[in-house]
Amino acid sequence: MTRSSQIAVVDYGNTRKKLAFFNEKGEIIRSYHFKKDEAISTDVFDSNQRYRIAISSVTTFHDQETDLWERLDIESLIFLRNDDQIKLPLKVKYKSPDKLGQDRLAALCGAYSLYPSTSCLVVDMGTCNTYDYLTATGDYFGGAISPGVDLKFSSLNNYTSALPLIKGSAEFDFEGVDTQTSIMAGVMQGTLEEVKGFIKYYDSKYGLDRIILCGGASAYFKSKIEGPIVVIPDLVLLGLHAISKLNE
Repeated sequence: MTRSSQIAVVDYGNTRKKLAFFNEKGEIIRSYHFKKDEAISTDVFDSNQRYRIAISSVTTFHDQETDLWERLDIESLIFLRNDDQIKLPLKVKYKSPDKLGQDRLAALCGAYSLYPSTSCLVVDMGTCNTYDYLTATGDYFGGAISPGVDLKFSSLNNYTSALPLIKGSAEFDFEGVDTQTSIMAGVMQGTLEEVKGFIKYYDSKYGLDRIILCGGASAYFKSKIEGPIVVIPDLVLLGLHAISKLNE
């Protein structure tokens, strides 16, 4: 009797790895986060299960994980890239498609699979902030990349002699009353104004049906942005699932 296969997806980010398993309805049933230098544990996989695996990566794989993929019962293994061998639900018209970040591509595929025939701005707020516009017909031309909030905080600490390292918070204002709140105001309020600026630009130039926020830092800003906002933390993972289904 042929065993049915389950879809598992892995997003190798700049600071951590995210693994998710999906059911037949396309819902995440289990997910795990691992540190960047931590190998994915074999214990999270069922040795009696076949898998269809889709992977996006902005970094290199842990040596132990090469062995992991070889040990599992895998029906198909997709390493996301933008070429003719992998079907995508959208049309990439980026001038350097081979350099387009796989996480950005997966997030866009997630957006289009959830909201087809909808013009979207995908704002991914992780190590970097990325802004990517997708037309209602599924055309992607490009976007923008800037430092994320954690990168800004660490840069202020690393490249000065006196500024402390602090963490982001949803509580911030334009004006700081001491060094810590001044840093908080500059980084957090500055990032918020950046996000609002990109939303205003794309909405005035093209019109936006949907603004999708994802990434760990999006929780700081979701209540402070007006418009057709939806927060989808697992957008990259959902995009990888959509790509896996399309390539069955």
